[in-house]
Amino acid sequence: MPPRELWLNARSRWAALPEKSWGSRGWWAVEHSGAPRWFLGAVVVFIVAVLALVGFRWNSVQSAAAAPRTAVSSAGSTGPTVVLIGDSYTTGTRVDSGNGHRWPQLLDLAEPIHEVVLARYGSGYVHAGPTGKPFSADASRVPRDAAVVLVFGSRNDVEDAEDVRDAALAFYAELHARAPQAQLVAVAPPWVDDDVPDYLWDDRDALKDAAEEGGVTFVDALADEWIRDSDGLIGEGSIHPNDAGHAYLAAKLTPVIQDALDRAAAASIPEVATARY
Repeated sequence: MPPRELWLNARSRWAALPEKSWGSRGWWAVEHSGAPRWFLGAVVVFIVAVLALVGFRWNSVQSAAAAPRTAVSSAGSTGPTVVLIGDSYTTGTRVDSGNGHRWPQLLDLAEPIHEVVLARYGSGYVHAGPTGKPFSADASRVPRDAAVVLVFGSRNDVEDAEDVRDAALAFYAELHARAPQAQLVAVAPPWVDDDVPDYLWDDRDALKDAAEEGGVTFVDALADEWIRDSDGLIGEGSIHPNDAGHAYLAAKLTPVIQDALDRAAAASIPEVATARY
């Protein structure tokens, strides 16, 4: 049957159908609780669209916050390589002003460096966080010629302290194998007030033991009360450093990294054989 005849046949069949219960008006015109159904349908569609948009934006923010951030400084890229591994205290968060205002970019070292930041929001030695990967996931990305590798954290490691110790010891061994000339530094996570949870002290002890066994320089930021009672250093309604907090951390970490750089430079100087007379 030609298309036109098909159309006319279908239209005639439709016209022959009996009236619906709502009479001559379409279903969209029938009122429900005093309002036309088309209006209620439009409201439902609008609400669903708004919720979908809010959900998309929230997921985008969470993904951006959780995504691993790798930064290589443009300034001083020919200097010694310094690798910084950590959690949200190293990636930065929404309570600071972004790149250029975070402690990795605020280090005031004696020489330019090639800076590599491998940090994941919410991660730790054991804790995987939103990215599903702990610190060790980025070991293969550490340059083999690294002069210094610093691991900062993590307050996210709420797992058993023995597991934290084992994971840290294995991670340090992997870093040694990856960058055998690098000076390794482990910084225990600080806490922002005097109400330090017990698990964090246990983790501190575990990291200290692992550092001593693994030949890693240990910095006890928890016992040294970094950011403790930190008026003006933590973002409002947050546990993360703001711009002032990052400047504070940069001031604390600059001498730690400078000392490691000095030790790396001294270790790279070849011994000169002296003649005996």
